[in-house]
This record gives sequence, C-alpha cells and structure tokens, in this order.
Amino acid sequence: MAQLFASEIDAEACSTECIHPDLIAPLLGRSLGSEGARLVADLFATLADPSRARVLHLLAISERELCVCDMALVIGMSVSALSHQLRFLRERGVESVVGTGVVTNLCVQTTIQHAFALGYYVVVAEDATAAVDPTVQAVTLNNFRLYFGPVVPSETIDRHWAPAHDSRVRGAAPA
Repeated sequence: MAQLFASEIDAEACSTECIHPDLIAPLLGRSLGSEGARLVADLFATLADPSRARVLHLLAISERELCVCDMALVIGMSVSALSHQLRFLRERGVESVVGTGVVTNLCVQTTIQHAFALGYYVVVAEDATAAVDPTVQAVTLNNFRLYFGPVVPSETIDRHWAPAHDSRVRGAAPA
C-alpha cells in the first residue's frame, strides 16, 4: 500500500514516493488547516448527541416552526430535557428563535418563554400566530412585546434576522 506524505518530516522517514502526483496536485493547499479542522470537529461534536441530532432533524423536516412542547412530544423527551439540548445548541452559536404557531397563548408562549430564559434572541411573527379568542391573542402578543422581544409582521423578520442585530438587545421592533 502506498503512503502519501503531509510533511517533510514524514517524507524523510519513509522511502515510498507519491504514486499519483496528478491527483494530489489539485489538493495541495486546499485541505483543512488546524483552525478549520477544529471548527468542523466542534460542529460534529455538537451533532454527535442523538437527542440533538433528533432535535435538529425535526426542525429541518418540519414545514412550520415548532414549539418546545410539540417538539418534546414528537421526539419523546421531556420539555426539561429538550430545554437542556436547546441550551447546549445556544452555547454553540444558535442565537435566534422565531415564534409562530396556532396556539399563541400555549405553545408559542411556552417556546418564547423557554427560548428567552435560555438567552436566545426571540421575535414573534404576529401574522403567523393564532388563538381561539382574539382577546387572548392580543393580550399574549402584548406580553411578548413588553417582556420578551419584538412582535412584528412576518415580512419584517428578515430585518431582525440580519447579522447586524445584537442578540443581547430586547425591545421594540424597528420601524
């Protein structure tokens, strides 16, 4: 079996020559450096836990945003255990949660409260939430505005999602 060399040190220690220089030439200087390899390894370590893999897969296959209680039910884990996994993701760079759903005063509220408590930047899409009682809907959205973060039309979400936002700032939606 042929051996390929990554450094001068290896080349001095072995007498085998590179068999396919034409295959190696385009790769020279393009492989991951130390920092890139560390970042990729960190990503895989984050995804290595089966629970987190299930959480991310569920989010990826869902056509709509999901609340914590619904996610916990589908995955078969407690809300507390799911919150632990979401906190782990937050600690590794996941920063934002957008609140949407059909039971604003239950599922959306639970998701937003948990996300906010875990340090996520939260924003609620007011036209992508609903409640049976319009008064309950209005009161719940007002509480979000007062205590958790912006409540805006869904088309405004893109402005909130821009890289320039500071995830530590909570408050009114941009005009």
